[in-house]
Amino acid sequence: MKKLFLIVFTLFFITGISWAQNGAEKNVTGKTYTTAEKMKIDLLGYPATDWSQGNPHHVTGIVKWSEGFEGTTFPPTGWAVHALDGGLYTWERYTSSPPFGVASAAVRWESTTLANEDWLVTPSFLVDAADKLNFYAVGSATYLIQSSFVFQQPVEFLQPDIPRIAAFRPLAAPAQRFEVSLAAFAGQTIYVAFQYKETDELRLYLDSVYVETGVPNDVGMVSHNVGGEMNAGPFTPMANVKNFGSATQTFNVTMTINPGGYTSTKTVTGLAADQTQEVTFDSWTAGTGSFVGKAYTQLAGDQNPANDTLSRTALIVAYIYDNGPLLTNPGGGFGGADLSALQATTLNILGYGSQVISNNWVTDDFTVPANESWSIDAFKFFSYQTGSTLTPTHNAARVVIYNGRPDLPTSTIVFGDETTERFVGASWTGMYRATVAAPTGNTRPIMGVLASAPVVLQPGNYWVMWTLGGSLASGPWAPPISILGTFETGNSYARQAGTWLALRDSAVGATSGYAQGMPFKIVGSVQAVPVELTSFIGTVIKKRCNFSMDNSYRDQ
Repeated sequence: MKKLFLIVFTLFFITGISWAQNGAEKNVTGKTYTTAEKMKIDLLGYPATDWSQGNPHHVTGIVKWSEGFEGTTFPPTGWAVHALDGGLYTWERYTSSPPFGVASAAVRWESTTLANEDWLVTPSFLVDAADKLNFYAVGSATYLIQSSFVFQQPVEFLQPDIPRIAAFRPLAAPAQRFEVSLAAFAGQTIYVAFQYKETDELRLYLDSVYVETGVPNDVGMVSHNVGGEMNAGPFTPMANVKNFGSATQTFNVTMTINPGGYTSTKTVTGLAADQTQEVTFDSWTAGTGSFVGKAYTQLAGDQNPANDTLSRTALIVAYIYDNGPLLTNPGGGFGGADLSALQATTLNILGYGSQVISNNWVTDDFTVPANESWSIDAFKFFSYQTGSTLTPTHNAARVVIYNGRPDLPTSTIVFGDETTERFVGASWTGMYRATVAAPTGNTRPIMGVLASAPVVLQPGNYWVMWTLGGSLASGPWAPPISILGTFETGNSYARQAGTWLALRDSAVGATSGYAQGMPFKIVGSVQAVPVELTSFIGTVIKKRCNFSMDNSYRDQ
């Protein structure tokens, strides 16, 4: 029988992080390492994976086969290695800082000019409909943005129609688990291959490779749309559910939204193994405020209840403050989307570093007017990660509010801290960040990131400080306020690597640059502060009463 070979595709992105991203950097932000430096880094390995918080993945099905590369024989029995680049290095058993146990499979770079072409091929196996390929990977890419492919044995499988079943982008650490459905190959005997094809990168680690056959009865939630920032008014809740098991299933799905007591239940009928279905619930009228949307499946005898429920926080917003514009050219970006343009003839910074992983923060001020009280629900910040799609990759936010500029010793915190997670959700703004010279660049879609901050503020000047997290290696970056023809837009500060600095752009011909402001919006409500009349004079003239208040007693 002719066996089918599958391709697993890997894509590396840079892991270097800097405090600002300028127009000349494009997608490259990391340091360029010499060969000697790379050898030293490779010998040091990468930070150990911390699994102290629990098992990274709970296996619920039957493990058909697994390989952790713990044995001293490499490649393991039934596996194969193919080096097609003519270089010195290929896949090997590697004992320096493995994700699990004492060893992993790993492959390193060849040279600055020779691209890797190295294959690691699994034994053949018969696929069942509920089979999923699982593996853990760690990438240690340094500064190049390169794609690496996976092919296999040179004669039998190197043909144009070889199926490529997946793409994965391992970060530097910790190890990430990747899961690939094999349902499309049910009933076939196949091989799976991992290919490394890079030029002058560091090392790729592969560990704990296994195929899991799902249990018969396992349905669960994939996603639902009641979450993040939403508009008030009529809304149709929807959810996606999946049959993770091997048996066809009929089951109920319920959506609840609270506070308010909304509930709606629908039936999914005859959902086949490894299939996903969209469920539409009854309409809901959203008012302003914070709500929790919870969707859950109800299958009698479900053998994996851990994936049955998905809860999200939704914030129905009403903005009470806008710190400045980001949009410069409506419809002037890629594909007719909006554009936030860097005026690259004078300015140079596309975005400033606001990465929670690097403890980089940005801050700007706002003022609550006299005789007003602001009841704040959340802040909306603007951010991008270079290379993202229109699907947000942001996943973390920290927010602190001070009663003065945060770097000054006289300032104190009035809300928040630097560790509490405040992330609510993120969505594409319909806008790209690019330069005036290249307005259709599409590598920096700007996301609106919503972060909760429930606090009531009285009149005064305040500074909000924030940092964000994301799943990609580049960023998150915070684009400054952008106004065509205006170069100085505010008075923002940043704390980068523990050092405070005023955010100024590296303007051509200006030694200190132009002071920059940060765009953000505040979600909440405004209440008037009542004026207490503590002193007034009353007179009566011809049956008419006249009252006058001494201004010195007015509540300012």
